[in-house]
Amino acid sequence: MILSVDGLSFAYPSHPVLHDVSFTIGQSDCVAVLGTNGTGKSTLLKCINRILKPKAGAVLINGKGSNTLSRLDIAKNIGYVSQYQSLPKITVFDSVLLGRKPYIKWDAGEKDLEIVNNALKELDLLDYAMRYTDELSGGELQKVVIARALAQEPKLFLLDEPTSSLDIKNQLDTISVIKKVAEKQNIAVIVTMHDINLALRFANRFILMKNGRIFGVGGKEIITAESIEEVYGVKAAVYEIDGFMIMIPENHATEFSARKEV
Repeated sequence: MILSVDGLSFAYPSHPVLHDVSFTIGQSDCVAVLGTNGTGKSTLLKCINRILKPKAGAVLINGKGSNTLSRLDIAKNIGYVSQYQSLPKITVFDSVLLGRKPYIKWDAGEKDLEIVNNALKELDLLDYAMRYTDELSGGELQKVVIARALAQEPKLFLLDEPTSSLDIKNQLDTISVIKKVAEKQNIAVIVTMHDINLALRFANRFILMKNGRIFGVGGKEIITAESIEEVYGVKAAVYEIDGFMIMIPENHATEFSARKEV
């Protein structure tokens, strides 16, 4: 297992957030964390990445407790993309090159430059390499941040709402790239998402959270009308259309009633 989370709990001074959270993630798993606003999805990623210190429980990365790893070792093992990013005014190439910082002692070598070029290529950013970051749109900046995290060559990739500022084409392109790289490089990926249908296209495993607790962990079989109503408080139907599962809120589901409901 790449990641094992056991009995994780966390509280801010004003209120508790996570309660006894446990799950495991294997190589090449693409995991979507789903749940309502405020249920602890972003906090969970920050605890895994040791940005926040859990109140209780353990996080194991490749069998080693994250609390025993240095910040350098954390950076070599975990790539993290937060919801909100601010980049210094440097070129896109140099911004992605910062992802190699855990490995560079004096100066970037040929291998580092090759890895950066590959990351730019994967995110379709080669034409932007010499542009400055303050010349980019929000969606373009998000892709740069993802490329920088990929350049770290992490074993575990954590992304907090990575498609929130992207249009539908770039959403699909970006999750496809992340999934392809995860499979090719045996990287485990955990992504927090609000778009259940996008998650169903991307993930092979799901973590449903409710009130800071794990409601369910598993494959697509746990995404049902019953679980959606329990987690989100919304009546919905789940259908299979042209080989894809899709969730339709109740008020919009009647036109799909002739389709196969899961």
